Amino acid sequence: MQADSSCVDIIPITFAFLYIRYLKLLEAEDVKARDAILASIERRWLKTDQDVFIAGILLNPFHKAQPFHATPFSTVAGLYNLLHHLWRRFYYKDPPAELYGEYKAYMNGAGDFQAMHNFMRGMQLSAEKEVC
Repeated sequence: MQADSSCVDIIPITFAFLYIRYLKLLEAEDVKARDAILASIERRWLKTDQDVFIAGILLNPFHKAQPFHATPFSTVAGLYNLLHHLWRRFYYKDPPAELYGEYKAYMNGAGDFQAMHNFMRGMQLSAEKEVC
């Protein structure tokens, strides 16, 4: 997760994968190691810039808001508020008025994002061809 080629959306997904994987270790001889590993993952996650990582997942067209369906901020308003906050943090000003409309279009696959499904399918087929 510390490689130069790590993508901002892959890091939190890896944290979640590891956490869920170790959480499933229920054997008595595994509990001490499991608890130590889970605590380490939690500490590292708390030290990260969580907003940036969450936005990375949100802006990945293969995920969008799906991983956040059970979180308190997962409403359209909550996720937009995250993007608004990050815009202000990076650019030191309010986002342009168009950001909300673009965000809604992206999430709904409308407007400029209508062809995203075809693009994603092409990416997926290309990746599968490289792997196989």
